[in-house]
Amino acid sequence: MEVLPDERLAMSDGGTLEFWAYPTWDPSTDYDPVAVAYVSEDGPSYAISLLAEKDGLAILFGEDEELVLFDFSDGQAHHVAVSVYTDGTEIYINGEVVATFDMTPPAIEGAAFLIGSAVDNTSPFIGSIGAMRVWDVPLRPQYITNYRLRPLLSEELGDH
Repeated sequence: MEVLPDERLAMSDGGTLEFWAYPTWDPSTDYDPVAVAYVSEDGPSYAISLLAEKDGLAILFGEDEELVLFDFSDGQAHHVAVSVYTDGTEIYINGEVVATFDMTPPAIEGAAFLIGSAVDNTSPFIGSIGAMRVWDVPLRPQYITNYRLRPLLSEELGDH
């Protein structure tokens, strides 16, 4: 799914992207399925993929890539959050910090926000991606923990 360009999705000035991932591909998958990407014709600002072996994440910021090890092969949905600060990035899985690094996504113009694949439906995600939230500020750990189990729309809690 492609969402039209919007600078609030860029995260180059900070922000948080969170979603639930439930991978269902079989062991013969020979690529890293993309959960979400923010790309232009000049290349990506960021892309988040689950590794083909379901043993971690690949985080791509511009030309730089970091791998985050985690076992996604248990048949369960897992909450993934990426908080980008001005000086680095924190990766959370199921509310726990699993990685930190100094890189941040570069600013790019005219980007498209893609959910479930890269450009032209390449590297499609096989499974489910749900409850995606994009925040224009980096969320601290207590907020990631508090929001990850809340419904997106709630009369009781208010939309967020």
